[in-house]
Amino acid sequence: MKDKNCACKGIRTCLLCDDSKVESFYSENILEYIYCWKCGDKAYIKHQFDNHTCGNANQSEMIQFISIDGIFLQPDVLTEDEEIKLIQSIDSYDWVDSQSGRRKQDFGPKINFKKKKVNFSSFHGLPSIDIKLLDTIKRDRLRNDPNYSRFTSSTLENDSSDSILCNFKTVEICHLEYCPERGSSIDPHFDDFWIWGERLVTLNLNSQTVLTLTLKPNPEQKVLNYCVRIPLPPRSLLVLYGDSRNRYEHSIRPLDIIDRRLAITYRELPSSFLCTSHDDYNRIGKEFIMRSENLI
Repeated sequence: MKDKNCACKGIRTCLLCDDSKVESFYSENILEYIYCWKCGDKAYIKHQFDNHTCGNANQSEMIQFISIDGIFLQPDVLTEDEEIKLIQSIDSYDWVDSQSGRRKQDFGPKINFKKKKVNFSSFHGLPSIDIKLLDTIKRDRLRNDPNYSRFTSSTLENDSSDSILCNFKTVEICHLEYCPERGSSIDPHFDDFWIWGERLVTLNLNSQTVLTLTLKPNPEQKVLNYCVRIPLPPRSLLVLYGDSRNRYEHSIRPLDIIDRRLAITYRELPSSFLCTSHDDYNRIGKEFIMRSENLI
């Protein structure tokens, strides 16, 4: 173990503080299902992305797949020139060291998830470039795409539209940087259910990576027996909802960071924080919404 020169705490480590870092959570024999945005709501064993066939070379073997609910992935939601300008804009803000070899830029309040307390004193608004980009993607880049309406939002509360981002109101944005030289990663986790809503929205920039979904193991299980791997091309938009949000933990493994990767995460409030007659709205939601409408 090296001397501490990073932001890792507790059991979290990166290559800056532990150059022997290994992934102990995943078994070497774990079964990997590959999700493909073109193939719908199924994840396959040994998916071939060049021709979208599945299974082994021996076609007599049964094709193995699982159905998985709640993934919307759309590549190329912005051009390469737009991506370059966006990254330049992100890098104009100050980066702050985060755990597990990441760096971040937070645009939101400080939240104590355990005590369910929110401190708004440092939350002055959201980056206008990020908000305008998501609005452009929703208005011009997705609505005419047949895959957009195929993945309906019927599981979302108070949403009768077939658009997966209908009525999505951004109240928090985070810029994240992952680099292979720092062993950047994030362990399997759920985004907090108390304060974040049904849809988790991420824009992947600068390099390809893979997001891994895993069911939380039982106490008797030491390792997982399968996972779902979601390849994320650069300039792709990912929305997790339904089972993928509520049943599966998500993670980024250090071996899947092959170059500098930037991510923009957009978060919404749960329905209770948007209902004006609910205590959560009057206590927290109203302030959240007011501050998030200020663009900086």
